[in-house]
Amino acid sequence: MAAGAQLDVAGLLERATKATGLSDFGDPWFFEPLGAIVAMINVESGLHSRDEPPVHWLTGNLADRLRLVEFLKRHPAALEEKVDVAGIIIGLGRGGSTLLQRLLCTSPRVNHTPWWELVFPLPLADEQPGDPAPRVELGKRMAQGINETWPEMVAMHPVEALAPDEEIMLIDRTLHSLMYCFYFYVPSYMPWLRRQDHHKAYSELVTWLKVLQYTTPSRRGRKWLLKSGHHLLAGKLPVMLETFPGAKVIMTHRSLENVIVSYCSMQDVTVRKYSSTFDARRLGPQAIEVFQRALERLVDVRAAHPAERFIDVQYRDTVARPLEVYRATMQAMGLGATEIDEHAAHSWMASHGRDTHPPHIYRAEDYGVTREELARSFSFYHEAFLRAA
Repeated sequence: MAAGAQLDVAGLLERATKATGLSDFGDPWFFEPLGAIVAMINVESGLHSRDEPPVHWLTGNLADRLRLVEFLKRHPAALEEKVDVAGIIIGLGRGGSTLLQRLLCTSPRVNHTPWWELVFPLPLADEQPGDPAPRVELGKRMAQGINETWPEMVAMHPVEALAPDEEIMLIDRTLHSLMYCFYFYVPSYMPWLRRQDHHKAYSELVTWLKVLQYTTPSRRGRKWLLKSGHHLLAGKLPVMLETFPGAKVIMTHRSLENVIVSYCSMQDVTVRKYSSTFDARRLGPQAIEVFQRALERLVDVRAAHPAERFIDVQYRDTVARPLEVYRATMQAMGLGATEIDEHAAHSWMASHGRDTHPPHIYRAEDYGVTREELARSFSFYHEAFLRAA
């Protein structure tokens, strides 16, 4: 039975065309996932209105598909860029993955995706080549607005316009993205997502990286560092490994009790206010199912690939000895750490090493699970990957 305000595919596409003045969406493959997402939203999410912020975000993703097609018509040479990815962090939220990403990205030899560029990946109409300052300012204003709208996010994953962030925001434009669970209350989305073929989505991610490199030529000759839990939780690690054959897979490890509850808490913060059907106590069991399947798949994938393809990083090591972890990870990625890298990493740690964010407080019971249940559910992962103290 339908619940709440109803969306329709034609209406969303019309919004996107009106916002851009463009009409060519390119390869129509995305119409199928768009239709599936709209159907789930209409049945499950209980949207208060068709003008809620997540609807605008979805429309913006469609608008960026139009803009990308137009950009490539004008700049076909962008598709000739060679993207070289050194490493992909697939680690768990609250497991030190953001700290590790930002520390590794201090190296001037590493390409990354700052948050402002993920939100505004294409040059503005009046932008001067090589000067993205207008997009940077737009990104700063948007980041401030997001932190004001969801102040709780400051304790979980503060939005910082200039900081490296996750390329999942580029994957959002494909409609095959974990983040739709954090935009809308759609419990059936993750099971649906796992069943999909993600080759088109990863191909488009490569296209976006080529465009970013083309518009910033100084990135050429440098290797990229990517990072998103999406690669793990969507269950498509084989496609990721195939798409980026030279990349090392970096997995940050931590006990799942905190990870799962934090995952639920973030959904609570971002989804609750836009949904009349939201049920926080369903989040825990849903998250257990998502993470169990993903981590079981991880075990299988690792067994099928050479061990040297993977880099394991313990959370407590990242927190206690971040610079040692930095050096070891750079070495494992085949980059090493030069004197310039060391200086950059030390300087960053001196100004960012102490966590000044407010504490993120959450309870497993609020989401229909107990910490004992979480410990039992993920004992296989803890035994396989958590190094004894």
